Amino acid sequence: MASSGGPAIQLSNRLWQRPVISPDGKWIAGLYADHQLSTQKFPEAIAVIGINGGPLRKIFPIPLSVALSAGVRWSPDGRQLTFVGRGKDGDNVWSFRVSDGSLRQITSLHGVALISFDWSPDGMQLAFSRGGQTRDVALIEDTGQK
Repeated sequence: MASSGGPAIQLSNRLWQRPVISPDGKWIAGLYADHQLSTQKFPEAIAVIGINGGPLRKIFPIPLSVALSAGVRWSPDGRQLTFVGRGKDGDNVWSFRVSDGSLRQITSLHGVALISFDWSPDGMQLAFSRGGQTRDVALIEDTGQK
């Protein structure tokens, strides 16, 4: 789109929230539900669609409660879609590998409410805000250990 704007082009008539464009600019991912647009429905998957629309390319059913406000993030290399999953012990960042849909827990936090998060451009750090009544910001660095 030109910097002066242009007409909006609807890419899907289904429920989407928190859309994000992939690092290579070819895809859009977001929280998705296979329902007509409605404020009464909630996302049930993370979906990927081409930047020009068309059929959905990938749908990853979400197996746990998701922090909708945190949205979805592409990993910097575009190979993973990350989101905040809510568990009985608190929130953690999880990822779907785009190639095969495998699910992996990224963080191992306990008793924490995550508000938002983002990756460093090299993918080696993850910043997030956490808390309930009081909120702070924290950073996790990849130590290379598995």
